[in-house]
Amino acid sequence: MSGLFGCFCLDEKKDGLGMDQEGDNTILAIDLYNKGTVAQAKGNLEEAINFYKQSISLDGENFKAFYNLGSALQETAAGLQQAAAAAGAGVGAGFDRARRRTVLDACAAYEQAIDLKEDHVLAHYNLGYIRHQLGQHARALHHLEEAARLDPADVDTFIMIGNILRETRRFPEAVERYRAAAAIDGGCVMALYNLANTLHDLRRFDEAIKYFLQALDLEPNLTHAHFNLGISYQAKQDIENAFQAYSRAAKLDPGFEDARAAAQRMKRKLDGRQHSQSTSSYYSQNDRQNASGEYNRDQDSDPGKQNGGRG
Repeated sequence: MSGLFGCFCLDEKKDGLGMDQEGDNTILAIDLYNKGTVAQAKGNLEEAINFYKQSISLDGENFKAFYNLGSALQETAAGLQQAAAAAGAGVGAGFDRARRRTVLDACAAYEQAIDLKEDHVLAHYNLGYIRHQLGQHARALHHLEEAARLDPADVDTFIMIGNILRETRRFPEAVERYRAAAAIDGGCVMALYNLANTLHDLRRFDEAIKYFLQALDLEPNLTHAHFNLGISYQAKQDIENAFQAYSRAAKLDPGFEDARAAAQRMKRKLDGRQHSQSTSSYYSQNDRQNASGEYNRDQDSDPGKQNGGRG
């Protein structure tokens, strides 16, 4: 969920005479705000931030300016995070510090927007998203739950709430939120996938398998859904289906070593099981022959030794 407010349009003025200083400041604040939206739309974030700050200094009651300031700061923080990752250890630490300062400034801007307009759903959502990034789960949930209350049809909000609840091991509550997301949009792959993962956490493997399969019906190339489906099958000792699921994951991503190794383990189990079943069938046949008097002991006096001691 994201959003950027567009430009203000001034009402037509019947008479411009007698304009006081406050009116002049309001017009200038709107002009600066509009320049900020244009700069942000072009990706000129630093310029946009400066325009929003100038606009706010002239009109501190414009919740849209605070929201857009938070949005521009959040975009800037995302860019700093990418720069930190690209720079690597050492150099990246400086970007991380700058990013954290920028994130905190974004939080302050969103909070101010909410103070001015309590039902600002986008500010609540983005503030919840940032608080989650900062590891502030309780504060994140507060704002995301408020966003869900204000916009109960937004799938992303329920998924984000579910993610935080799952991270904090509140699995039954997470299941409720993912189910809510799936009820809003039955074609939302991530709602179904995350629901399946959380049901697996609760060891409700049959239900987990059901929702993994639903997710894969919608997105057949979702590698980790195949892999996690394999884990659920394996938990049920369904080795054949586990092998098939792991194999599909490994085929979709040849570099997915965990999937390849898991498929190999399942293959060995299957081979061992077939080997064991073959031996059991052999002895069972001999037992039936002995019981009916048809078995010729001279032809096969010691089947165990002849078959390498299997049994």
